[in-house]
Amino acid sequence: MSSVEEEPDDVRSRFRLVEATGQDAPSTLASERFDAVLCHGVLPYIEDPAPFVAGMCGLVVPDGLVSIVAKNRDALPIGPALRGDWGAAITALGASHEVNRLGLPTRADTVSGIGKILEDADVEIIDWYGVRFFSDLVTNQEPDGADELLRLELELSQRDPYRLLSRLFHIVGRRRVGAGA
Repeated sequence: MSSVEEEPDDVRSRFRLVEATGQDAPSTLASERFDAVLCHGVLPYIEDPAPFVAGMCGLVVPDGLVSIVAKNRDALPIGPALRGDWGAAITALGASHEVNRLGLPTRADTVSGIGKILEDADVEIIDWYGVRFFSDLVTNQEPDGADELLRLELELSQRDPYRLLSRLFHIVGRRRVGAGA
């Protein structure tokens, strides 16, 4: 992956990096608002997602989109169980935290929990999807049948019970018209 500095001038000119916490972003950016805000893979590293998500939602114009990908708390026992670590799987049943593959402590959420935060921030959930049901279990980098695996993942992402047990979930919401700017 390249850095912004390595991109051509026309690409670099479209970037502006702003340093702020999620909850402080709306005030840091003054009145600037966006048609869409994405938060993918950040929430597991934030202990309290509510102020962060509310801040993100405050950056979205009314009728704009909010996209969040987070770790699925309901899927935490699956990894240890597939490794045959039954004790860890039982412990994970009630857990909200785990150490990830990078060795970092992370938090997991539920669709309903993040959905409540979005609702409180005037964002209506359009839909949600499961992410990485089987692909998270593939150990080789370039599995045979990768195209078929991706097609299967896309199908499973929209169907229960699979999306309920996917490693991650993806929520797409729309900020209500009339919501504060």
